[in-house]
Amino acid sequence: MPACPGRRRGWGSRCSRCCCSACLTATSAPGPRPSEAGVASAPLGQTELLLYQSVVANVRSGTPYYVAAAEAHRVAHAPLKPYTTVRLPTLAVVQAAVSPLLVTALLPLLVSA
Repeated sequence: MPACPGRRRGWGSRCSRCCCSACLTATSAPGPRPSEAGVASAPLGQTELLLYQSVVANVRSGTPYYVAAAEAHRVAHAPLKPYTTVRLPTLAVVQAAVSPLLVTALLPLLVSA
């Protein structure tokens, strides 16, 4: 069975090239902008990306994942209930186990898988 059956047959390679270049561009893009001062849900500059970067940093220093995640959520005034608001520990534990440069290098491989 072809990858893209029907009338859009040549679309697969173009689409995959576009997605790959977008992912490579995203890894070199600047980080998130700080949130506006009028937003009351999180401290200034706190985003979900920064929240989980702090979780990874705490796990690297030896703090158990769920303790680090709960503390980061409390600091960010993020909800802890229901239990699905806290991510599973898989990604944070892997990121804490390897160097940050290796994580950045492995991103395109993860996207292409």
